[in-house]
Amino acid sequence: MARVKPRLRGVIHEYAFFAALILGALLIWRAGDGRALTAALIYAAGICGLFGVSALYHRVTWRPRTRAWMRRLDHSMIFVFIAA
Repeated sequence: MARVKPRLRGVIHEYAFFAALILGALLIWRAGDGRALTAALIYAAGICGLFGVSALYHRVTWRPRTRAWMRRLDHSMIFVFIAA
């Protein structure tokens, strides 16, 4: 018996992804240059990647093999964000 995925799973991460795009752009714009800009770019890319991959993983119905790959990618993005 296949498990039914909740309809709203991943919605918060989907909204957070779009908010992170806007706020990340604002952060980059306000960073100035040099180290602050580099840090802002890395942070914005990390948080956008985290929420984007998570939203994709949870919102789309994947085939079993692709789902396993997306789950690994979703979990790995947590470590990417921690590093960012």
